[in-house]
Amino acid sequence: MLPTTSLLLAGAGIANAYTIAVAEPFMRKNIDPVVIPGQYKSHMHTFFGSGAVTLNTNTSAELQAAELFDVLEVIASSSTIRRSLADMSSKGIPTLYVKNDTGMTPVPFSRFSAYYVAIESAEVAIPQNYKTVAGNSKGTTQADVEDLAGIQWFCEGDPTEEGKDVAAWPTKTCSTHLQTLLLFHDCVNEQTLESAYSGTQN
Repeated sequence: MLPTTSLLLAGAGIANAYTIAVAEPFMRKNIDPVVIPGQYKSHMHTFFGSGAVTLNTNTSAELQAAELFDVLEVIASSSTIRRSLADMSSKGIPTLYVKNDTGMTPVPFSRFSAYYVAIESAEVAIPQNYKTVAGNSKGTTQADVEDLAGIQWFCEGDPTEEGKDVAAWPTKTCSTHLQTLLLFHDCVNEQTLESAYSGTQN
């Protein structure tokens, strides 16, 4: 089964040429408001970013209002803010599990990083209410991998496996961390919110 990743963006603005947003997971739930809105019929997802996402989340305003309330509540209590204050988007990725003698255990995350590359060259900011899926949400085989999604699975810091399709799982146990890389659409119509890959990613 191929991984799919949903992204519900909340109108991020233009910032630096190379921006990295690192987030910790805040929830695992069998919801996908982009692919299967309003239903508990999705495979399990691990969510990062705005904690306001629900099975019915449909607008940027929903994410922004709840996240702003969360930030104000944290500031009022003088607690440490664990999520980025600027991250009013929500990212959901399929939860990976390892099977052992006691059942299924979620694979822990080392980190989740969202890279915004060359955004100073963007013609427009990411529009409000923009939603996208990276990968093929209906894919079930390696042949279903979308080339422009740039999906790669590899062992961080380990030598590259010769002959392995970059979108296939490593064939050996990683000495460090299992890492995945994928690219989201980088062209969006501001009026219709339809999006696609430009095909020029590096």
